[in-house]
Amino acid sequence: GAPSAASVVRRPDKRRGEPGEEGGGHSRENEGNQKDVVTIEDLPDELPSLTPAPPKKSRFKSSRVTFEDAEEKLD
Repeated sequence: GAPSAASVVRRPDKRRGEPGEEGGGHSRENEGNQKDVVTIEDLPDELPSLTPAPPKKSRFKSSRVTFEDAEEKLD
C-alpha cells in the first residue's frame, strides 16, 4: 500500500547529548524546559462582551423545505 504518513524513527535525544547525532544548532532548544511566553500588549484585560450574531439564513433551506399542514391532507 501507500507509505504511512507518520513514521516513527528512534533518534537520539539531542537534549541529553546522546551520541549518534552531531550537536547542531538546536541542541539548546529545550534547555531548562522553558516555555515561550507571549504577551500581547494591546490586548485588553476584559474580554469583549459577545453580542449574539443574527441567525444565518440558508438560501437553500428557505426555498426547499416547506412544511405542509398534515391536517389539510387528512380532510
